[in-house]
Amino acid sequence: LAIIFMTDSGEQSTDAEAPPAEPDNSVPSWIGYFSDYDILRPGAQRALVDGILCPLRPTLDNPAPCSDRLADPTLFDRYSAVIAGMGGTEGSIRDDDMMHLNGTINGIVDAAIAGACCGNGVIDPGEDCDDGNQLNGDCCSSTCKFEPATTVCRAAAGPCDAAEFCTGTSAQCPVDALKPATFECRPAAGACDAAELCTGHDAACPADAKRTSVCRPASGACDVAETCDGTHDDCPADGFQTAGTVCRAAAGVCDAVESCTGSSAACPADVKKTDVCRPAAGACDAEERCDGSHDTCP
Repeated sequence: LAIIFMTDSGEQSTDAEAPPAEPDNSVPSWIGYFSDYDILRPGAQRALVDGILCPLRPTLDNPAPCSDRLADPTLFDRYSAVIAGMGGTEGSIRDDDMMHLNGTINGIVDAAIAGACCGNGVIDPGEDCDDGNQLNGDCCSSTCKFEPATTVCRAAAGPCDAAEFCTGTSAQCPVDALKPATFECRPAAGACDAAELCTGHDAACPADAKRTSVCRPASGACDVAETCDGTHDDCPADGFQTAGTVCRAAAGVCDAVESCTGSSAACPADVKKTDVCRPAAGACDAEERCDGSHDTCP
């Protein structure tokens, strides 16, 4: 498919008898142009560039001004910028016979087909790149231009994969890179859960692992340490030694043994006896009693 544009903004006829293509007479000149062609008579010859009339006046010294910017550099540059923006390829109608118009249009179509075509896998003039498609997001845009550095060209494939962005100066997406082995991909969800780190060679985060270590140490003689069960995220409920468990042995005959209550981490306060600790050994001996303060018998 070739689209042929025509304009009469500033074009000049090469036929001295034809009026200039100016705003007031451009339409009549077009009517004459095509009627001359239809009846096979010479008419107002005009140069074409990819189907767009050349805006420069041909002269004897420069019969093809659209191929020579020296004819009018300023106007030519403006014209070329417009044509390039439309994907135009320069061409011209031969000015010796209007019968060549058909051949010229065919030439325009051939040039358009053989010329720049985004998506054909060939980098043509005016293209930054051509990767054989007209898709965005692969660093070569649908218009065959480098995509900006904000364009994601490869999304992260997992928690340990990094998304790649276009460079803005290349049609190639950077090499796929993984996050380093120091990157935490799953934080600990509790005292018995372990944080997982990337391996550095896999896009997936390692399997969720639970601890089996002590998660709450004993805080007193009647407390027990809690250990992770390897299944749950949280440390088990705080437990105590069972009631009756000796937490402080007797330090002497006048000291009492202390036992855990089953509801507290602390061992009960140290208590001394006031009982008889040494009975009388005879009629002349007196019994001794613990004084409630010391571990030993008086």
